[in-house]
Amino acid sequence: MLRKLSLPSLFFFSIAIFFLLFIHLHGFISYDDGWFLQGAKRIIDGEIPYRNFEFLYNPGGLYLNAIGFLLFGQSILASRIVALINSLIAVFLIYLVG
Repeated sequence: MLRKLSLPSLFFFSIAIFFLLFIHLHGFISYDDGWFLQGAKRIIDGEIPYRNFEFLYNPGGLYLNAIGFLLFGQSILASRIVALINSLIAVFLIYLVG
């Protein structure tokens, strides 16, 4: 069931989106980008996480970054676009639940 957008919720939703845009596109992400980018490149090259290379986290982020590399090219910006899209989807789903 979808709710009507009230003015305060629309304001906070807009602030969250602008905050995420700034954070993801200007590089204030706290994890090591190189760790994820290298793993995503290795997936594109045909390697499998945990079998061909070690990775400390679940492989979902690697596969999302690999898809981003295929769509946007192999760059840090492609990884940040994927992270931004993922965060925007999370904000939208939290809004729907909340």
